[in-house]
Amino acid sequence: MEGKLFRTSGILLVLATFILPSRGSRGIVDVSPPKVSFNCGSKLPSAVVGPDHVNWPWTVLIGIPLEDEMQWFCNGVLVNHDWVVTSAYCLSTRPKTNHVVHLGKGEPPATKQELSPATDIKVSSFVAHPEYKQGESLDYDVALIRLERPITFSEDVSPVCLPWGRKISTDLTTSTVQIATWITSDQSPYKLTDVYADVLTTEKCDQEYGSIVGNLQLSKGISKNILCLWNGQFRDRCLGNMGGPVVYQDTNNESRYTVGGLVMFGLHECFPTFATSLVNGNIIAWIKQTAFQSN
Repeated sequence: MEGKLFRTSGILLVLATFILPSRGSRGIVDVSPPKVSFNCGSKLPSAVVGPDHVNWPWTVLIGIPLEDEMQWFCNGVLVNHDWVVTSAYCLSTRPKTNHVVHLGKGEPPATKQELSPATDIKVSSFVAHPEYKQGESLDYDVALIRLERPITFSEDVSPVCLPWGRKISTDLTTSTVQIATWITSDQSPYKLTDVYADVLTTEKCDQEYGSIVGNLQLSKGISKNILCLWNGQFRDRCLGNMGGPVVYQDTNNESRYTVGGLVMFGLHECFPTFATSLVNGNIIAWIKQTAFQSN
């Protein structure tokens, strides 16, 4: 932690800025909380929303129009008025233009004609983390999407908290988190749902599943930058949940949620599920530099 000194009326003040040593050659990275004019990580309790619905106001769905139909293919998480965080791999497998972000808990439209300007926002641009290397490692499987226009927050649409400052040292291992994501199921084409999952240790995950995922997308194995999530009871079709936020409750404020990771893929009918950890100084500093400089 670095301090800046100011003197006023004979009193010496120290304003703290959280800095971390970089894992690369960039030196110090800034993970201190940015100055914003909005609250984050709050949602209506399930009892208010209703028994058949969940309310994760920061979970979004990303799609593209194919002729007249909409193809929704990836999840993301809203972090401020203008930006969404999602999976870089997910975006790399689709065309580079005409992306649309669906906001709120309402079912996404099936056709291009049904798109609503209130809940379906065009994408201006997107950029992957500079250390993301497709096919080699998913440690930095993170991308930022810039919306075409700023959005107005409401009970149904609001941002999640990011692990700024001291939260960057949070150890999620052996803790319980929630995955909030749009999925497809036999009952509904798209359904916003959530599920609890336990975070396995890197050693246990690599021992149990390292050989399997090594043959798929993690050629370098399961690193400490990847969350390994397990739930032995949840069974559903996993199509479309890549990029979905993995959130945890603040220890000092259980009504506030922070995003700790982004879903990459799952095995054996969803679990174990692997997620890029956002509790990573290089990622959070990059998000701040890219998405929060003008907020």
